[in-house]
Amino acid sequence: MTTPISVIVTYYNERHYIAETIDSVRAQTHPAIELIVVDDGSEEPLSDHIDVTDFTYIRQDNGGDGMARNTGVRHASHPLIAFLDADDLWPRERLMILSSAQQARPTAALAYGQVKQFISPELPEKSKALIHCPPELKTGFMPTGMVIRRDCFEQIGWFSENREIHSHMEWMGKVRAAQFDLIAVDDVVLYRRLHDTNMSHNKVEKSQRLLRAARGMIKQRRTSTEQ
Repeated sequence: MTTPISVIVTYYNERHYIAETIDSVRAQTHPAIELIVVDDGSEEPLSDHIDVTDFTYIRQDNGGDGMARNTGVRHASHPLIAFLDADDLWPRERLMILSSAQQARPTAALAYGQVKQFISPELPEKSKALIHCPPELKTGFMPTGMVIRRDCFEQIGWFSENREIHSHMEWMGKVRAAQFDLIAVDDVVLYRRLHDTNMSHNKVEKSQRLLRAARGMIKQRRTSTEQ
């Protein structure tokens, strides 16, 4: 029996990519999917650009990735959760591969695979030349690279809604500290799109947020070893 999965897409102004992203979810070979799209206060509602009547659409005031993902989980109906950013894509077998791995080892809290990055093809050549896209695969040990048991959130808590830190890194630190049973597969489970917007964030601000997240993970590990 295939375990149903709630797919949570977080959206913020990626209107040029969202239709293709949703199509990659619709094309999944996994037969039991609940699709939830959380519009995190985008400048123009997603409903102005595409038909949102055939999935669960939630629009909220802008609160950042952590809050958007938490909103999605709170509205999810199924025991497995998968996250997807609104500009990225999935290979067709993605959910089937990860859910099968998790189902084969029920003690596992989550299963994750590999990530292939690509430069968005519509960009002008001048913009493409400025983007570094490593050819090698990177680990999918991140919220968008895995399938997660919903009860993990009951055990270790939600994503941080503090916008001063990287909420996904802070949450993954909790996963490490909890010493969950984890499954890693070699398959590519996420195509991460590189484009002008996601490559132009302020580097100083990003470094500061990474430092704060790292300090939080160190604190969590110390607390877990002291208990």
